[in-house]
Amino acid sequence: MQNNKVKMMARVGLLSAMSVVLAFLQTPALFGTGFLKLDFADVPAVMVAMAFWPMGPVYGVTVVLIKNLVALTWTTSGGIGELANFIYGSIMVLSLSTLYRFVPMKRERIGIAVWGLLGTSAMTVAAYFINKFVIFRLYSAFMPYDELLLTLPAVIGFNILKGTAITLISAILYKRVGMILNK
Repeated sequence: MQNNKVKMMARVGLLSAMSVVLAFLQTPALFGTGFLKLDFADVPAVMVAMAFWPMGPVYGVTVVLIKNLVALTWTTSGGIGELANFIYGSIMVLSLSTLYRFVPMKRERIGIAVWGLLGTSAMTVAAYFINKFVIFRLYSAFMPYDELLLTLPAVIGFNILKGTAITLISAILYKRVGMILNK
């Protein structure tokens, strides 16, 4: 029992470290904003969330949390961007892994893609309301709220792009990575 806990902690730590490294590999700002940068740091969180049931989603959210806590050391957003990233990453991980587990499909990759796209939809809808009523209010200390609202369509498009990319990469990698994780 104790050995399994140590192995799981090591896996979560390893995937968190991978997530931090992937957070550094990001695109330049997208959609004409200075703050929307695409990275694939949530892929390890999705992998661990799907690989280990019933605690997988908790482990996945833990990976997202650790990544964002480490990102606080180099943030330029005062922690607001990391809070938003944590919320949206957690929604993506929880929705994709829960749907994957409870509504299985014969073809695993197709199932991951379908549930990931539903997870992307959930994340995008939640992001609209969370940005409008929470995150943008926090950012309004640095920038006028009305100007922030003008970026909302770009933020929504970005969330769709990021969720779709994470889903497709996860669908391609999961079979191999899942086998390695479960050893």
